[in-house]
Amino acid sequence: CLRDWDPSITMDYEFRVFVHTHTLTAISQYDHYAFYPHLSPQREAIERSIRTLWKDIHPHLGVESYCLDVAYSPSTGLCVMIELSPFLACTGPALFSWSRAEDLAVLEGRASFEFRLQQER
Repeated sequence: CLRDWDPSITMDYEFRVFVHTHTLTAISQYDHYAFYPHLSPQREAIERSIRTLWKDIHPHLGVESYCLDVAYSPSTGLCVMIELSPFLACTGPALFSWSRAEDLAVLEGRASFEFRLQQER
């Protein structure tokens, strides 16, 4: 609803969350073409908020693997769900790659959790 819109939620605060077999395996900055230097200092707060939202909604989704787009509000410290997508190569991987073995291991939970932000080039 527009009356509830938080103007602090902009494209730089959108993230793609990867869930495989009921486990949150990775988070990526959604806008993977841009570098947002203000995100790194907020990384822990953003991850904590994403995990809180995920724990609240995961039991109600009825699927074990998916990609979840969320927006983080820096003014409230809360996340909102934007979209749910299949955990398939047809879903954009943001800063990961479905075809790179190392990335696929992370996405499928066979390697350690990663939260990726675009680094300055």
